[in-house]
Amino acid sequence: MLAICVGVADVRREPDAESELVTQALMGAPAEPGTAQDGWQSVRLVDYEGWVRFAHLASAPTPSENRRVIVVTALSTPLFSAPEEPGAEKEPDEAAMLFLSTVLPLADLSGHPDLLKVALPGGTFGWVRAGDVAIRPADQPFPQAGVDTVIATAQRFLGTPYHWGGTTCQGIDCSGLVQLCFHVAGYHIPRDSRQQIAALDTEPVGVPAPGDLLFYAKEGRIVHVALSLGDWELIHAEGVKWNTVLCQSMDPAHADRYNHRLVELYCGARRVLPINSPDFNNTDSSRPTLTEPAKA
Repeated sequence: MLAICVGVADVRREPDAESELVTQALMGAPAEPGTAQDGWQSVRLVDYEGWVRFAHLASAPTPSENRRVIVVTALSTPLFSAPEEPGAEKEPDEAAMLFLSTVLPLADLSGHPDLLKVALPGGTFGWVRAGDVAIRPADQPFPQAGVDTVIATAQRFLGTPYHWGGTTCQGIDCSGLVQLCFHVAGYHIPRDSRQQIAALDTEPVGVPAPGDLLFYAKEGRIVHVALSLGDWELIHAEGVKWNTVLCQSMDPAHADRYNHRLVELYCGARRVLPINSPDFNNTDSSRPTLTEPAKA
C-alpha cells in the first residue's frame, strides 16, 4: 500500500496537470495504486479515485508500536525535518505543511518539550508541534462528537478561499467543507454533494436544525451543499459570487446576509448526526417563503 507523502496532494480526473481537480488528499492518506502513466499514478483513496503525481506517493508509514497516532487539530501546522538544536536561535527546517485531520503514527515523544516525532511515508521521520495535534489511539483517531464540534470546525474556515476540489484552509469547496467538519467529529460522509444526499436517508421535519445539510439543485441535479446553523442560517463554501467560506441566510428578514439564489435552488435537507436532544426535534413548520424546485 502506498500513501500520500506531501502535505496535500491534488487528485486529478485524468493524468494531466490541466485535468479537473476532483479532490485533495492529505499526507499519510492510504492510496491503493492502479495504472501508472507519464509520471502519474491512478489511486483509490478511502473516498475517491483519481490520478496523483507519482512523486507525491511513497510507501505507507510504519504503524507505531505504541498504537497511537497524532491527529492535526490546527488548521495547518509545519512539519519539521529535525528538531532544533539546544540553544538554537531559529526554528528547525520545515519539510512540509500539514493540515487539519492529517493522521500520522506517533514514533515517540522524542524528549522534546514542544515537538513530537512522527513516522512519515517512505520510512522517514518528522516532528510536529505538540500544541497543534492530539495524540489518539490508532484505531479511533476521530472519536464521535456532537453537532457543536461540526459547527465550530466550519466556523474556523470562515474567510477561507473557495477552491474547486479543495480540502484545506488553503482553499476548499462546498462538499469538502461539510465532509471535513463531520470527519473531525467522527462521522464519515461521501466526498461530493450528489453522493452525500444519496447516502443520507433522514430528511428532517420542519425547519432544518443546526448540523443538518442543505442541498441545492439546478435542472434536477445537485450542485451545492451547505451546513445549517438553524433558523435558515447556514455556513458554506460559496464559489459563484463571493468565492469564500461565509455565513448566509435563506430568510429575507436577514437582508445583510440573505442569498436569494440559495432560496431558488433549495431542494431539501438531510440529517447526519443521530439527534436526541430537544433542539433537533423541531417540528415547527414556519419558514420563509421558498421556491421549491422538484427534488433531485
